[in-house]
Amino acid sequence: MSWSKRGDAGFGAATLVVLSSGLSRETDAKLARLAEKWGIEAVFLDVEGGQLSDFANRIDSQGPVCLAASAASLARLLPEPSGLLDKFISEFPAALFYGFDGLSGTNAALAWLTGTAEQQCVVLPDPVQPEVSFSTDLPNGCELLRGLGFRLDNNSRWWHGFPGLGGTALMKIGELTRFASFARGPSRVFLLAGSELLDVDAPASPSDQGAELYAQLAPWLMFLRSGFGKWCWHNPNPRAAWIIDDPLLRENYGFLRYSDLIEALDADDLTASIAFIPWNRGRNSADTIGLFRSRDDRLSVCIHGCDHTENEFGSGSSGALRAKASTAVARMEELRMREGLGYEPVMVFPQGGFCKGALEALAAEGFLAALNTSVFATNHQPGDLVVGDLLDPAISRYGRCPLFSRKYPLSVFPVAFDLFVGKPALLVEHHGFFRNGCRPMTDFVRRLRVQSPELTWSSPAEIFTETALHQKISQHETRVRFYADRFLLHNFSDRRTTYRFQRTGQFTGVSHILCDGEALEAEVSESELASEVTLNPGEVVRIEVPGARVPGAAAVSGSLPYRAKVAARRYLSEFRDNYVARNVWLLSASEKVKRRLTLPRRSPAPALH
Repeated sequence: MSWSKRGDAGFGAATLVVLSSGLSRETDAKLARLAEKWGIEAVFLDVEGGQLSDFANRIDSQGPVCLAASAASLARLLPEPSGLLDKFISEFPAALFYGFDGLSGTNAALAWLTGTAEQQCVVLPDPVQPEVSFSTDLPNGCELLRGLGFRLDNNSRWWHGFPGLGGTALMKIGELTRFASFARGPSRVFLLAGSELLDVDAPASPSDQGAELYAQLAPWLMFLRSGFGKWCWHNPNPRAAWIIDDPLLRENYGFLRYSDLIEALDADDLTASIAFIPWNRGRNSADTIGLFRSRDDRLSVCIHGCDHTENEFGSGSSGALRAKASTAVARMEELRMREGLGYEPVMVFPQGGFCKGALEALAAEGFLAALNTSVFATNHQPGDLVVGDLLDPAISRYGRCPLFSRKYPLSVFPVAFDLFVGKPALLVEHHGFFRNGCRPMTDFVRRLRVQSPELTWSSPAEIFTETALHQKISQHETRVRFYADRFLLHNFSDRRTTYRFQRTGQFTGVSHILCDGEALEAEVSESELASEVTLNPGEVVRIEVPGARVPGAAAVSGSLPYRAKVAARRYLSEFRDNYVARNVWLLSASEKVKRRLTLPRRSPAPALH
């Protein structure tokens, strides 16, 4: 039996041993890439020839070592003496066997593992939009998904499952168990029907987001999380925030009443951030601004476009995009200076549209981060993102300004899955969500809290400066990946720990980083920076990457017709939200008028005034 690994010889901090054969080589390689995405070293063991004992005695790793094998590879080993194969599996605390497809070879492997000759794998009889459900009894590290579910899209995929399987049915599709676990000697064995697995290195597309991604990745990630715990990448500091798009800062805006909102936030210990349109900087009430100033523990303001026109940041030259970003900041500064209302340098793209150059423009104007419902740019090309990027807390491939994603509160599962893979829970709504008061908001939060009782609510900027993935690499060392130019590094452990932290992005011109204001030696390239610091238990330091802002942007004056259309669009939107939204017929008519006022996609940047 031969072995090989991706990387240096020997084993890493934590290791996944993959029994591989020609019958499952493609899936084996996908699993190895997924494991490495989560910080786990993958070692391949070729089952063609050799003895199991040749390898079992060589296992030596600082962290846990787990086993994974396709049913086809396991079937190749069944001629081995049963006791030897049992002993080999028992060397691993957790073992995943996958790729059961109902054929005789994999059914033989299934029968051997379960000790039940009649146990089989079958095809789901009705593949039309089957319901996926998760057990309330999930292994350690997977509690966020317990008791939840989602419905698969209607497609031609035929899913496999186990009827009447013993043990714990961790994940079911329809009435069939797709993913299960049971104790086998000293090991915890996981069984996965089918081989569906998205390749984390494959180009991503908008269709990869959603139910298909969850169904294909969740069981594999649950095994890795259960088997490796803190030795794989995880977020020890889960955060959440509500973002409410568009409203002015007046007592009421549409169905949103700020007095009701602050009462609900206090009652459930929540936060909300208003994605504020800078064009509206002079159209707010002093009382509501005073509420925001006095209750900045609950309420915050971030930036929502500039004029909030269609495709405002979805296209344009670098100069035009910078001018819009610069004008947005100048208007928010005007509001701050006149009213004393602070704001966060976070951009929420209007109407969900942005181009790749928009992130570069935001970085040059000193924005901390951007926030959007989709992470795919309007000028997206195949290969801009890979599937693995969709699992990261933020997208870093567009430039130095990180892009975080947010979700509508339609179902708890997508938000819980975000938390499971280490993302913050960022929820978006508009005033219409509050048609019946704040109860829908608090009901959703309470359901989410059942999954994540330790969830902390903060403002977006606070979240982005504290979002990081941690990976244990020894008893006194931890790797950290952070995503924004300002980052608070916490030692959450009870021991003195060395943190080796890193960030990817575009760092041309960066020569050093700061730690609590002092220069810290770092390795810096154009696309990555890395350094380390040792902290005592409970200690916190502020890491800063200097030099993102580039001076020189100037606003470009818009034409009079442009400014007139912007004003008409803003007033019409306000009239719609405050009055027309309460009447379906009037709402439909106003939308038709608004569409006639749609601005050209390549409109000039507005003037600063």
